[in-house]
Amino acid sequence: MNNKKSAVAEHFESTVRSTIEKYDMTEKGNKIVVALSGGADSVCLLLALCALSEKLQFSLCACHLNHMIRKETAERDEIFSRSLCEKLSVPFYSEKVDVPSLCKNEGGSVEMVARNARYAFFERAKAHFGADRVATAHTASDNAETVIFNLVRGAGGDGICGIPPTRGAYIRPLIRLSRHEVEEYLDAKGQGHITDETNESEEYSRNFLRISVIPQLKKLNPELESAILRLSENAREDKEFLAVLSRDRTFDGMTAKELSALPPPLLKRHIRESFSTVCESRFLLSLKNTQDVANAIHSCGADGQKRTVCLPGNICAVVSKNGLCFCKRNDKNENDQNTDRFFDIPLVCGENIINEKYAVFMARGKDAQIPQVIKNEDIVYKLYKKALVASDIIDSSVFARPRKEHDVFVLGGMSRKLKKVFSDMKIPEDERRLVPLVCTKNENGSDTVVCLPLFSAPCDDAKHDGTGDCTVVAFYRS
Repeated sequence: MNNKKSAVAEHFESTVRSTIEKYDMTEKGNKIVVALSGGADSVCLLLALCALSEKLQFSLCACHLNHMIRKETAERDEIFSRSLCEKLSVPFYSEKVDVPSLCKNEGGSVEMVARNARYAFFERAKAHFGADRVATAHTASDNAETVIFNLVRGAGGDGICGIPPTRGAYIRPLIRLSRHEVEEYLDAKGQGHITDETNESEEYSRNFLRISVIPQLKKLNPELESAILRLSENAREDKEFLAVLSRDRTFDGMTAKELSALPPPLLKRHIRESFSTVCESRFLLSLKNTQDVANAIHSCGADGQKRTVCLPGNICAVVSKNGLCFCKRNDKNENDQNTDRFFDIPLVCGENIINEKYAVFMARGKDAQIPQVIKNEDIVYKLYKKALVASDIIDSSVFARPRKEHDVFVLGGMSRKLKKVFSDMKIPEDERRLVPLVCTKNENGSDTVVCLPLFSAPCDDAKHDGTGDCTVVAFYRS
């Protein structure tokens, strides 16, 4: 190795070492399993960690997953990876997972399904070796692609945090180095690698960013990866600071009025942190979800009326004068990928946000004040209606849910199947699951459909006859 190449390799390995030490990625005696695809980044990671293992006193092993996406060349990648590990005396473990079949059976993009399969495999490899850490080859270039991708999708502050250097047992020792530096290091070491031909297809979002977008941005700033890495690091610091503040137990006792007085960034962080304590990690609150809950808190703080918001992961946010709480809904479709489209939400007087399209407002008395937005929507959108319901019909357990196969609605003495109603009104198939039916339980335990947005009157049994208490049920765009 000539002096120039030796300097390149030395600088690269020094940066990897400082990254490991800065983020406490490993401890003396740890075993690290390297995620090895055979591509430039992962080969580089394996070589750099081999060079540092003795100095930092950790041992190495490697794992390789055949996604079975590229039938012709996937075997080549596995053979290359196995051969490289044999050459470096690194224990090797591999598996095959048919990602295309998973996509057909489970739905979702190839990128997302492959990622989920990959991380599940990493956990199996970690257990196989009895390893302490899993090292993945994410670089500063990957981080830049992630941040830009998140920005384009409309992500908030968390989106610009990018790829964290560590996440639980997962470490990213190359996170401060660019893809160009990776290639220079491999050249200096005289080490070849596999090129994945799908990396050149712009059908994949990240490839499009890497091939067509980032080169244009680099004309404005050649050090784009470093600039975005600094942005991500600053954003993570802010996120961690707000997270610590929002976990303060004093927030749990705050009333809606007190919560509404919090600075918006702190209130939104508190909402997300509280949500994460009752929901599986695979479900995240979108900006809209978070804002819906924040709006409910502000509204309740102003008028004292209770509100509910239907959220992903089978969770319901309930806001009352006493504060905010999250509870599980009676959703039978928890494992569905579109679980936020299915709902079974108890309704309260006030505003109830059901999903991205519908909300239900309930108030006592036929002369109850209805928000102006509902009045306007009732005129502009003919499918959004309000109905007067006898209060004793819905005093017990009123809830909203989507249509079921044999649901009927009785109006004017006629029983109408809602399946046919939806079809006759030409409501698109993918929107039918969003339409909320306001229901109660009858004496035999089955559901009675009281009202829904398609009719301006409740079912015959729930009509207000002018005597007794009356409840206004109004539907509008959420």
